[in-house]
Amino acid sequence: MKTALRLLAALVAVTLLAAATYTGNVVAGMHDAPQTSGTIAGMGVREPVRILRDGRGVPHIRAQNMHDLFFAQGFVEGSDRLFQLDLTRRYVLGELAEILGSPLLSTDEAARTIPVRTMVARQWDALDTSDRRMLQAFADGVNAAMKHEPTPPEFRLLAYHPKPWRPQDALVVGMATVIDLTDTSKSAPSRCIVQREPRSTRRQHSSWVVAVRHCGAARQRPLLGPLKNHFRSIHIRVVGV
Repeated sequence: MKTALRLLAALVAVTLLAAATYTGNVVAGMHDAPQTSGTIAGMGVREPVRILRDGRGVPHIRAQNMHDLFFAQGFVEGSDRLFQLDLTRRYVLGELAEILGSPLLSTDEAARTIPVRTMVARQWDALDTSDRRMLQAFADGVNAAMKHEPTPPEFRLLAYHPKPWRPQDALVVGMATVIDLTDTSKSAPSRCIVQREPRSTRRQHSSWVVAVRHCGAARQRPLLGPLKNHFRSIHIRVVGV
C-alpha cells in the first residue's frame, strides 16, 4: 500500500513538474522578442548589413550585394514571422494535422490533391543558378534566425520545433495562392449563379464593394510621415570586420 502511494505521489510530482516547465517555457516565449538593435556577428554575410526598424517595427534592409540582401530578408522574416512561414508551408504540403490534430485531416487531404512537390521540383529545375543562389541565401537567413532568435511562443505552445527552411520552401509557400484559387466542385457552379443574378442585384453588389473600398481608402495613413526619422537598427557584420 505504501509503495503504491509513493509511486502515485512520484507520478503526480513528475506531472506537476512537467506542467510547470511547459507553462514556464510558453510564458517565457511570450516575453522574449527578436533583437532589433545592436550588432550580430558571424551570420554568413559577405559585407556588413544594416536592418533598420521604423516606429511601426517594419524592417528596412541596407545591403551591399544581392546575396546579403536576400539573407537579411530571410533573417527578418524568420525573426518576425517564423510560425507563419512554417504554418503556410505545412498548409501547402498538407501537414497541418501533425501539429494541430485530426480536425485538420480534411484540410491536409484537400491540399495533397495538388501535386505541389512535383510542381515545385519542376520550378526549381527551371531556375537559373543566380535565382537558386538567392533562394539559398534567403533560406540561410531564415535558418540563422531560427538559431539566433528566441523560439516564438506558438512553437512552445504546440511543443514542436520547425524543420530547417530549404530554398525550395520559398516556392512551396508561393503555392498557397494556387491552392486558395483552385476551384472545387461547388465553387464553379456558385460563381455561375452569381453571374446570372439580375443586373439590379449585381449593381447593389458593385456599390457595396465600392463603398467598402472607399471606407478603406479613407482610413489609410501616410506610410512614413513623422516616423521617418525614428529608426532602431541592427547591424550584421562579417567576422573580423
